[in-house]
Amino acid sequence: MGMWCLHGWGVLLIMPQTATNFKTLGGNPKKGFLAGGISAGGNFGAIVSHLYRDDKLSPPLTGCYLSIPACISPQFVPAKYKDVYLSREQNKDAPVLNKEAMDFFGGKWGSHFYPTVGALCKLPII
Repeated sequence: MGMWCLHGWGVLLIMPQTATNFKTLGGNPKKGFLAGGISAGGNFGAIVSHLYRDDKLSPPLTGCYLSIPACISPQFVPAKYKDVYLSREQNKDAPVLNKEAMDFFGGKWGSHFYPTVGALCKLPII
């Protein structure tokens, strides 16, 4: 299991505890109980939301907030979505997170991360 997945399991283990303390924290899980994050946190949110759902944990999630996650690499995009998978090409010359940077990150963790997402979630996340 890749490091990304282990971090996801850690989050998954504390979510039901958080839910049991909703009242103390001034919340109500029926009004909203989300998994999510931004960038790499969005990757975790995608994994955790599917694990939480598949394990039928309670209270159920009411949604996900996944902002700019990198959940799928070009080689895993289903044919029917290839015409709308544009951001890699559109941003290949971006000032910071350009093609060179994405290739670097993909080489460092992509070979472990993307198959893990597919295996855990049973589907590629778009």
